[in-house]
Amino acid sequence: MKRTILVAAVAAVVLAGCQAMSFKYGVPDPTMPRVFVQNDAVVVVDQEPIYVVQRDQNTVVWRLDPNGPYTFPRDEKQHPGIEFVAQGDRPRLNANCARVETDARAYACTYARAPRGKYFYRITATRDDAKFVASDPSVMND
Repeated sequence: MKRTILVAAVAAVVLAGCQAMSFKYGVPDPTMPRVFVQNDAVVVVDQEPIYVVQRDQNTVVWRLDPNGPYTFPRDEKQHPGIEFVAQGDRPRLNANCARVETDARAYACTYARAPRGKYFYRITATRDDAKFVASDPSVMND
């Protein structure tokens, strides 16, 4: 009897902890991936690949840590924050991407329905528009 109560109590604590974690951090949203720069050298996206359930028009908005020192570069021609690239036999995703005017820590890409598959992109962040940190993650379309 005591053992059953102990097991039930432990299970309740574990489930409550899972509930608190999922509520605090939430489920990753493929239309709003979160981006972090660690140790001033590594760009980390909260989901890899970003899995998009497509519509006729799709928008993905990458967001850097709102409390961090990094932003997306101002000079989008020379250092685009998000740039889709061809890799191997995979073509470049035809997307229109730009830094969000009202938020230097957000970068939006829009694109029409694309063939199903994996698309690669480069993400670039900066602390001072002089030093840049980049990574090459991917997007998977259904």
